[in-house]
Amino acid sequence: MSLRGVYRVPIALWLGVLASAGASTVHATTVYRWTDDRGRVHYGDARTPGARAVEVKPGSGAAPVPTDPVQTARSEECERRKSQLETYRRATSVVETDALGQRREYDPQQKAKLLEIGAQQVRIACGEGATEGGS
Repeated sequence: MSLRGVYRVPIALWLGVLASAGASTVHATTVYRWTDDRGRVHYGDARTPGARAVEVKPGSGAAPVPTDPVQTARSEECERRKSQLETYRRATSVVETDALGQRREYDPQQKAKLLEIGAQQVRIACGEGATEGGS
């Protein structure tokens, strides 16, 4: 059979075969637990003398739980804005350096305005009422 014949099989059929093969592989794995001579507990997929099968619940492993990438990005932006605002709040002074290396220190009124803008950015990124500690 030539490779040309392989490509004639509908792609949906191949995807279905691959998905069912992957699903059966995940559910068919047996994990065994045993204790060695020193009292250390071991886990493995090979049955050894004294080992017993253990139930492994889906989602209990180290694999990350799939998340919504948009929600993850929003959450990260929210945390970044909160952290930035908290840094400004704790700072005794705020100094800005531009691309040319020119430094400018904010006076108390400018710092208050910066905090107000930062709190507004937190509310936008995290949702209304999300600023912690007030502004």
